[in-house]
Order: sequence, then C-alpha cells, then structure tokens
Amino acid sequence: MAAALLLTACGGHSSSHMTAADVSEPIPVQQLAPITITAYTTRELLAQLERARALLIEGAYDEAAKALDRLMRLADDPQIVALATHDAGTAYEGLGQRDVAIERYRDLVTRYPSAPIAKNALVRLTRIYGHLERWKLLEQNAELLLEREGLPVMDRIEGLGAMALALVEQSHIDRARIFVAKAQELIEH
Repeated sequence: MAAALLLTACGGHSSSHMTAADVSEPIPVQQLAPITITAYTTRELLAQLERARALLIEGAYDEAAKALDRLMRLADDPQIVALATHDAGTAYEGLGQRDVAIERYRDLVTRYPSAPIAKNALVRLTRIYGHLERWKLLEQNAELLLEREGLPVMDRIEGLGAMALALVEQSHIDRARIFVAKAQELIEH
C-alpha cells in the first residue's frame, strides 16, 4: 500500500497525460528601464550631510565619522558621496585614525577625481603623508596635486614644498632644488 502511494505521489502512474496543446505559448519578455529605489530623497540626504558636518565642527568626530560613513553608503548622488567621503576623512583625522582618513581621501580621489573637493583631499593626503614620513607616497600625491588645473597659488606652493621634502628625504637633492626654486618664485611674485 505504501509503495502504491509513493508511486502515485511521485507520478509513477498518472491518470492524465499532457499533450502539446496543453502547453501554452511562452510569454514575451519585456525590458523595463532600471529603477533605483532609495530610502531617502536628495533633500533628506543633504540634511543628513549638514547634521554630520555640524558634528564635525563641534568636534564630535566619532559620531560624525559614523554618520558620514553611513551617508556614503546611502547616497547615490556623486556630489553627496564625494562630500561625505571627504568629511569622513576629516573626522577620522580628528580621531587620530590617519590610516582610515587616508582610505577615505584616496577613495574620493580615485572615484571622483574631477570633483572640486578632490583637490582638498589631495592637500590633506599630502599633509598626512608628510606627517607619517611616507616619502614615496608623499612624492606621488604631490605630483597628483601639482597636475591639477586651476590650483590656487597657496596649494601649488604647498604641493611644490611637499614634493621637495619627499625628494630630499629620498636623497634626490638636485631634483628637490627645482621644486624649491619654483615655490620660491611663486612666493616672491
């Protein structure tokens, strides 16, 4: 009895047979435009950014870093993500977590190189690399900074000085002199 039930349940003996007429035609596939679903509007995300920036100004770096990291994940607007990434780097600097700050700034410069705030990230990276005595990274970053179009004079001087310092520390004295001379020329004019 159990075997008969098993065979019937598994389709061993079926009382009905399907024919080709029983199979309906396939439903045509229709392509739709991609839909992005976000939990927050741009206005709400900008309000969150402003609250996080207020925390940053108040010196509540831990809270600011958490809020900004969250905002980096939530936002899909490149400008908001770029600003949140930069400010998260600043918050981590305030916490003394320079390696995390470096990650945020490098992420910003890599993902959004043409964003206006990317220049600030390069300046901050230059300062951190100098402080940490990471001379090769300082040289590479200073080069990226100096390649930027429309760089303000003070940032150009800082980039030239950073390049000179990085080269001196790597025993490239003659090359360093060139950058010192360029910085000096900008200062004197």
